[in-house]
Amino acid sequence: MDDVHPAVQHLLDTTREVFGSQVTLCDERSADGCEAPPRGGVPNLDRWTHNPRSKYPEIPKPRPNIIPHAAPHGGAYDEISVTKFDDGSGEFSVIKRPGWYNPNHHRGHKRKQKAQQRDDMDPIVAKRSAYRAKKAARYGAIQLGITHMYSFTFAENITDMDIAKKVWETFVTRYRRLTPYKFRIGPRPHHVTDFEYICVPEYQKRGAIHFHALVHGANDIRRLRSEWMSAQRVCGMKDLGDQVNARYYRTHSDRHKAIAYASKYITKAFEDGMQYSKRYFRSKGIPKPKRERYFTMDDLGEDDVRDLMESEYHGRVVWLCLKKVGPFEMYIGKFTPW
Repeated sequence: MDDVHPAVQHLLDTTREVFGSQVTLCDERSADGCEAPPRGGVPNLDRWTHNPRSKYPEIPKPRPNIIPHAAPHGGAYDEISVTKFDDGSGEFSVIKRPGWYNPNHHRGHKRKQKAQQRDDMDPIVAKRSAYRAKKAARYGAIQLGITHMYSFTFAENITDMDIAKKVWETFVTRYRRLTPYKFRIGPRPHHVTDFEYICVPEYQKRGAIHFHALVHGANDIRRLRSEWMSAQRVCGMKDLGDQVNARYYRTHSDRHKAIAYASKYITKAFEDGMQYSKRYFRSKGIPKPKRERYFTMDDLGEDDVRDLMESEYHGRVVWLCLKKVGPFEMYIGKFTPW
């Protein structure tokens, strides 16, 4: 083909430099025996990083040399950790480890024995525990695929977490006895099979407690209010309230905002001095996200990290930043499905 456009010829020459001379340019209108490539694809290439938002394919970059299991020795390396959720989104971190770093080296201080009383817990350990609980609650809500958030409020000024927890457990037990059931919201029917939740208590300024429950699927608000009031009566409360409010989140970003809103109260309770209370409740059976960890001796930059995540996990990196954690530099980010 002599009438090749200069831009196409430049793309062909660049591709041959990367993959060799076996890459040929074929015209599907020709009958010279050359098989035409499929539309949107490229022949003789096993890996091709293609951006679905782009009209034309891009030239793939060489994949980093991945070491899947143990950390390498004898030089600096990058440690890649990925947490992938069932909805296709995920979070990742890339930590740059220097050559002197020993992953098997224990910290200088000895592990303290478990405190016999909660008041004896080290404040630093308690703070780390609060952030771990926040992370676990957020991961559980994402795995649950939440669509609604229900807020449960007491009529009395309940400040004791043990009493509030007892009312909540009584409510969950009574409400699950009603499932499965069907109800309607306008003309649309809904079928409730179970009540799976991530529940986070919130302390108001006056010290009262109310709950934010993240659930998947719609529930009958009248039955929720009825069972919430019955649970308070069973636990011996005199002032019964049926204050149950519902919010529906339609888009993927709104759901993640709701999860961030509810999970922030876990660390907020710690900052307000309530670091030893029960931080959140969750139902059993919520699957854990998939976690992967591997290494590479290549020094990955910001563009390399972005290309690696988008090609390996078929998602779009929506947030990526570089931060310094102690002596190490680390890239952290999130990706969502295309």
